[in-house]
Amino acid sequence: MRSHLLAGGLVALSACLAPVETPEPQPLRFWVALDADPASLPDSVQTLDHPCGMTADVSAMSTVPPLPGLEGEIAAEIDASGAAIRIWPVPVDYSIIGVSGDRLILSTFGGTPLAVATDGTFRLEPGFEEMERRLVPCPDQAVISGSDYVRCTVLGRQPERILVYEGPCT
Repeated sequence: MRSHLLAGGLVALSACLAPVETPEPQPLRFWVALDADPASLPDSVQTLDHPCGMTADVSAMSTVPPLPGLEGEIAAEIDASGAAIRIWPVPVDYSIIGVSGDRLILSTFGGTPLAVATDGTFRLEPGFEEMERRLVPCPDQAVISGSDYVRCTVLGRQPERILVYEGPCT
């Protein structure tokens, strides 16, 4: 009887840790565009002062900004020459904690990590373990330009994956 309960518990636990396609909007943060009027955003959008501009917290089904006047950021996987392999739209102030297949894994504000596809759709990724990473000099690349905060990180060991993204502004 105990082994049956244990097996049932393991099945239940593994179901809780399996990726969950997101059936409902998740709270995400985006930039308010410089030319946008924050007063024109819906009342459900909370705007916040940020060291690098104004942000807006919204409930969204995608990491692509859901409203006119909002902007996101991008992260990309690049090869050693700096050419883009894949590009993901990402919200503001999230940390990259890994890559799984073609999905970028982002930390959330105290919640379950998000596994983001290149089209911005995402699923919840409970139990994802942050990958080993190290900052490296960025190769010449044209994926992200005009920012003082561009960072390159190598994730994992074999195969290593190089990501370029904007680090936190200071």
